[in-house]
Amino acid sequence: MDIRRVIRACIPLALALGQLLAAEVHANRADEYRLKTAYLCRFAEFVTWPATAPTGTITIGIVSYEPYRAAIDTEFAAVAPEHRPCQVIPITSPEEARRCHIVFINSPDRAVLANYLKELAGVPVLVVTDLKAGARLGAAINFFTVDGKIRFAINQEAAEQAGLSISSRLLRLGRVVKGGMNDEEPP
Repeated sequence: MDIRRVIRACIPLALALGQLLAAEVHANRADEYRLKTAYLCRFAEFVTWPATAPTGTITIGIVSYEPYRAAIDTEFAAVAPEHRPCQVIPITSPEEARRCHIVFINSPDRAVLANYLKELAGVPVLVVTDLKAGARLGAAINFFTVDGKIRFAINQEAAEQAGLSISSRLLRLGRVVKGGMNDEEPP
């Protein structure tokens, strides 16, 4: 058999397989965005803000909003907390984050997280990230993946420094970590 024929026969198969794998990765990423969006909305039910925090609608700000737009548009109404209405808004600066109850910092850059944490120090905002070791670096909640499943770590000290109280029910569901530990350890 001629090697060129074999190569020509395999090219369409390789292209089809590549498209299938790309579609699966895209679907998995979309599922990840929907699940994280659901978590963000549900976290509001398990956090108590101080009397100085804004009342009424829970505002959830997302840094690097675009990847989450479809998940928010399709899933948000289905997972909104029962007790207080929520709205999700894009955030482009740490100063804008001050008006939110929850801020999700969707950035792989530690400097971005550090900048938001510095601006929000002492402000009653629940800082959530998916940056590796984010909870150890000072975020109150940190998404991480284990065996393809999304989990979260909670830095209770960071939440308390922001004047927030996290329900024991949520603490039982997450992995409680302390800040200042070896930030190379997960999460």
